[in-house]
Amino acid sequence: MTKTTLDYIHDLCRGYPERHRELELGDKGRPRRAAMLAEYMRINSAIDVALLLVESEPLRAQIKRALIEGSGYNSLYQCYCGYNQFYNLKRLVTNEIARLLHLAE
Repeated sequence: MTKTTLDYIHDLCRGYPERHRELELGDKGRPRRAAMLAEYMRINSAIDVALLLVESEPLRAQIKRALIEGSGYNSLYQCYCGYNQFYNLKRLVTNEIARLLHLAE
């Protein structure tokens, strides 16, 4: 995966809470907003599906938080895995997001 694609995936992950908030507000009867929300739902669901690769629920929440905030292992208060395992799982999830959004093979 190229650096540009990786940066794009990280930017998509950082926008997860904003898209989630907009999805909660709904389309308000506007067709263009409905189309935008459909794209938001596609992106957020790809992130959620990719996170399902992590079997442990607490670890999944930590990796999701790390992807959204752009943080790393050392910024976690309590981690449920080792340093290398954390970054391997984070990389696995990132690659799966790219695959689900058809940005990489």
